[in-house]
Amino acid sequence: MPKAGLSSDVRYGRAGEAPLPMVGWSQFNAAERRAFLVCLGVAVGYAVTLVILYVRRTWILDGDGGPALTDFIAIWSAGRLALAGHAASAYSAASEHAAEVVTLGHPFRHEYGWPYPPSYFFVAAGLALLPYALSFLAWVAGTATFYGFAVGKASGRWSAAIAALAAPWTLACALVGQNGFLTGGLMALALVCLDTSPMASGLFFGLLTYKPQFGLLIPIALAAGGRWKAIGWAMATTVALTGLSVAVFGVQAMAGFLWTLPRTAQTLVVEGGVGWNKLESIYGLARCLGGSNAVATGLQVVTSLGAAVAIALLWRSKAASALKSAGLIVAAAISTPYLFAYDLPILGVATAFLMREADLDLLDYLGLAIAWSALGFALVVPLPVGLFATLSLGSLVVRRVVMSRGESATLAPATN
Repeated sequence: MPKAGLSSDVRYGRAGEAPLPMVGWSQFNAAERRAFLVCLGVAVGYAVTLVILYVRRTWILDGDGGPALTDFIAIWSAGRLALAGHAASAYSAASEHAAEVVTLGHPFRHEYGWPYPPSYFFVAAGLALLPYALSFLAWVAGTATFYGFAVGKASGRWSAAIAALAAPWTLACALVGQNGFLTGGLMALALVCLDTSPMASGLFFGLLTYKPQFGLLIPIALAAGGRWKAIGWAMATTVALTGLSVAVFGVQAMAGFLWTLPRTAQTLVVEGGVGWNKLESIYGLARCLGGSNAVATGLQVVTSLGAAVAIALLWRSKAASALKSAGLIVAAAISTPYLFAYDLPILGVATAFLMREADLDLLDYLGLAIAWSALGFALVVPLPVGLFATLSLGSLVVRRVVMSRGESATLAPATN
């Protein structure tokens, strides 16, 4: 593939080598400078938009000065229950809703459940120590900063952090105070550390278990790649975190989590409790197009199995680590039926690894433009358009893998 500017080997290094200095403005080519300025403008625009919404009392707080009704209500309220010694009550729909009514200051009909494992109470309880508005702001700002840092590490250039924060799912995550930034940051650092520090990688993978739907393919990838040390540390972290959460929040909390899993799947996925168009998955698309639960489930299972096979083959191959990482992230997103717009910051991490692997060309920019703009169509198209962002990035990963194999075949010495 033709390169513009410094080669990817010089600029980003290869997996297993010592980290290289971050790429600066002087090393950008013309296309990168234009893209950076556009992304910077969009990211600043998001920040200005949030400030305006906050001042006008349509974000975080409502017109009466109380908490606005959004997803963060559930996190903060569950944290208050945990601090009061009633963590298990968060898994009762009635008790969690009652706590949310207290937080909001008035009754409301919508149900914001608590579907997370007990380990996530450590986050929720920490947030509940702060007043609601300050907690919301600190959460969004802190996790967005963590996400930007991790994306920069994944790509080898801080400009990638700006590009990731300019994606529309950034605004979707910030508006509702969800955990997409935390998920993306943990995934990025787990994969960045995989070659240089299996222990740190396993630690980050273990922390990621608060979102179990993203962990379906991680063991397959690590096993296929022979990353047994990382697997061991991930298992140890998971066991330790689970044991600590049970010790702090009680066995009843773990029992409540296990009890609520099928109920959550039934309500949010099968019954489309929040709308199937908000499930950014093959399952969600099939249901939106009129497919039955059986048909949608069958399509999702076939997709997930195909993604698992593809990841196993990719991680057993000699492809660059950055390509393997990007492929795993995209496959993780497409293999779960339970995916929302606020979860999509992980796609920014996949993009970062693509940028690390090689300079972007015109087709890459076109694919990224499709991925970045897809979510905007949610305002006019009643479909899970975020799925098309995942598929667009997936096509870029597949293209890079095919190209890398072609280059390897070309460079291989001839044999008689």
